[in-house]
Amino acid sequence: MMLDDLGLVPTIKRYVSNLKEQTGVDITLVINGTYRRLKPYLEVYVFRAMQEVISNAIKHNLDNVSQIKIDVTLNIETNSITAVIKDNGKGFKPLEIQASSGLGLKLIKERANLLGGSIDISSSELKGTEVILTIPVEDEPANV
Repeated sequence: MMLDDLGLVPTIKRYVSNLKEQTGVDITLVINGTYRRLKPYLEVYVFRAMQEVISNAIKHNLDNVSQIKIDVTLNIETNSITAVIKDNGKGFKPLEIQASSGLGLKLIKERANLLGGSIDISSSELKGTEVILTIPVEDEPANV
């Protein structure tokens, strides 16, 4: 409901703030560009994708949650929105995504492709993970 009422940027700010408070994880959030409302389906997709990636970083590093650091950057440009989520966790082998039974990153990738966007995942064991999600947006903002 908050996403519908306030939009992507206020919702992601609140989510990160609440998550930091609840988990104690060091999360930084940087938002670049001029905020504007997007089509509702884009706001929902970008928020849910960011939420999934951030929660994965925490979930897969519970054994060292006090040492994990997550940097989240949201770049809002005229024709695209890019979310970069980087952590210093234990990482994984990217091919494990294809073999795993988890649907989170698979669905994010599938939906990004359907929207004409992309997701790039860089990870290596013991060196953390970086996820870059880029989604094109229409020139004119949604009528909200």
